[in-house]
Amino acid sequence: MSYPISEKIQNIFSVLAGILVTLLTGLLTLPIALFLVTEIYNTNHAPNSEEEYKLLAETLLSFWLGICQLLGTLICVLISTRNDLIHSGICAIGFFAILLFSVFFTEFPSAGFIPFITIGLFTWPGYKLGQWLKGRKVRDTDSSLPDIP
Repeated sequence: MSYPISEKIQNIFSVLAGILVTLLTGLLTLPIALFLVTEIYNTNHAPNSEEEYKLLAETLLSFWLGICQLLGTLICVLISTRNDLIHSGICAIGFFAILLFSVFFTEFPSAGFIPFITIGLFTWPGYKLGQWLKGRKVRDTDSSLPDIP
């Protein structure tokens, strides 16, 4: 059983759109994330040691990456027609590869393992939210009620 070509194209587009939304959300909200990290460092309640600051900064930036991944997965699920979980996984793997590339081939400091874990952790809620919104959309457009004059 094969799918129509238009459905295949839409599913490929859903994965690409999910990765693109993840990247654009990340780029547009990066100044806010960096501002929060520097504000924590500059306040009177700054961590006592440099190691505590790095852990706090890594956690905040990981949360930021997770929110971006959640939005990208949500868009991917809303656009795809079938196999939403597989397309969400491909979207997460694509963003994971981009993050891995940016960490190893640029001048970023070692990011640790927390950002990579948050990608997987935030993919599932994005998938479930997309499924819920998709189901709600189907229910809202279902005209099972008879026409009442």
